[in-house]
Amino acid sequence: MRSKHAGWRLGVSLLLILVASLSVLAYIGPLSAEGPTHSLSNAQNDNPDEGTTKRLSAGQVRVLSHFGLFRTAPEGLPRYVGQLVANTSYGLRSRFAQKLPVRSPARVWAVPAQGMICLVSLHQAGAASLTCDKANNVLADGLSVTFLSTPEQNYPWRRVIVGVAPNGTDQIVAVATSGRTRIEVADNIFVRRDDVPEAPVRLEGNSNVRNDSAP
Repeated sequence: MRSKHAGWRLGVSLLLILVASLSVLAYIGPLSAEGPTHSLSNAQNDNPDEGTTKRLSAGQVRVLSHFGLFRTAPEGLPRYVGQLVANTSYGLRSRFAQKLPVRSPARVWAVPAQGMICLVSLHQAGAASLTCDKANNVLADGLSVTFLSTPEQNYPWRRVIVGVAPNGTDQIVAVATSGRTRIEVADNIFVRRDDVPEAPVRLEGNSNVRNDSAP
């Protein structure tokens, strides 16, 4: 079992939130979204359309084979969403994205990337945030993004956690400073809605999957 640690930072943007830290936290309209990521700052892709045209590598195929979610026909990112997250160096394969069929404050897609798996969130204000982690970490403990609201915003829940985990994972433990929350996983997807006013600092999964190479 492996755990992921992440710090949290706050940024405000009307488009794509790019933060030079180990996390991306977007405050968009009524809600904030938090998730462990790698820095997106100054990460440029010379070919913004690469993610929509380039085929998956053998390593990416091996990683995605551990997710039934990716075995169905890919939906791909809508073009305008793909354009918001195109200028990164993570090698997003936008046309292989799968939308997560969950009720949450934002639309969320799981997207393969170069040695990583990412979650792309499209917020009601038209902004997009990107949450990524190394494939080995996601295979061990899953990946999530957390949406937070304040009591004044009168949203039904203070916290909504949305994430993905590999085949064979039946639960994820979201660890926050206030305690541990067990979340059931179904068809590679997990969702938690509650009134805890903080995002998890890490996830713990019960998957035995490991990936030796994810180029």
